[in-house]
Amino acid sequence: MVDVLLDSYTSSYSTLICLYAVHPSSTGLVSSEGQCFTNNQPCNAYLKSAKFILAKVGDPRGFLKAAVYNITGTCGTTGIPTGAPLEVSTNSISMLTLPTEPATAQFTFNFSGTTLLVSGTLYVIQVYVYSATVLDYSNCPCTRYDMGGGDDGNRSYYNWSAWHYGLAKQEIAFEVWGECRAKVGLHPSKALPIIIDAGS
Repeated sequence: MVDVLLDSYTSSYSTLICLYAVHPSSTGLVSSEGQCFTNNQPCNAYLKSAKFILAKVGDPRGFLKAAVYNITGTCGTTGIPTGAPLEVSTNSISMLTLPTEPATAQFTFNFSGTTLLVSGTLYVIQVYVYSATVLDYSNCPCTRYDMGGGDDGNRSYYNWSAWHYGLAKQEIAFEVWGECRAKVGLHPSKALPIIIDAGS
């Protein structure tokens, strides 16, 4: 089946926000950045990939991964990940392959296609430092974000051994793709979802 775009935010700005520690960070150095999102397709979909615009400052050495989480808080203002990841990407991105500024190159993190994202349900997608041998303020991987975004999601990040949400209108550029498996209709009561067409 064909992969479909579940949600995205495209930034018109080249502002970078960077990662300075291996995840999970127990200090003030940020180790993960991401965005809450919705499966906007009229189908339940298996997660196939996530894309971030990435760049680097200096010459960091290490690897990045992505992970999807359930959400706590309100997406758009206070949405942050909760619990263990629903799934971690099957591949990693080497920091050696990242371009320097400006951040325009999009990198793809693949998933197994076994994590079901329910239509209309909120989640959080994150990119994080999986491992590193050279990583500091002068040598770090970065992702692209807006200071005045118009998406209905919000940025979230990790440091001090906890998840935090960003300031209002801070948005991380991202895409989340999935494979539709079942279209979802609305029960006559308008309360219960029903499957109206199942895929193979």
